[in-house]
Amino acid sequence: MLRQYMGISGRGELQQVQRLAPPIANTEEDVVSHRLTETRELSDEVVGLVGAFVKTEDTQRPYSDREILDYMIKQGHANLGRRDVAYARTQLGIEPSSQRCSR
Repeated sequence: MLRQYMGISGRGELQQVQRLAPPIANTEEDVVSHRLTETRELSDEVVGLVGAFVKTEDTQRPYSDREILDYMIKQGHANLGRRDVAYARTQLGIEPSSQRCSR
């Protein structure tokens, strides 16, 4: 649903603005379904592969979560996402790539 209203531009002129409005829940079931999030457990194999791959990285240029995900997909874990890799990394106590870099 588009909402229209009047706004002020950067030059101080009055202009018409259109923005998408957030969806509105029509029933209590809709409200509840938005609050429930699917928690997902990662297998020990996935967590182990992430740890083993990170151990092989160059300390000058550590792998990003996206690069780790690309490796995992090549290993046959196509159902993973970047957040899953980040979750596995934190389970292992491995910091993000920006903090693993030794300059």
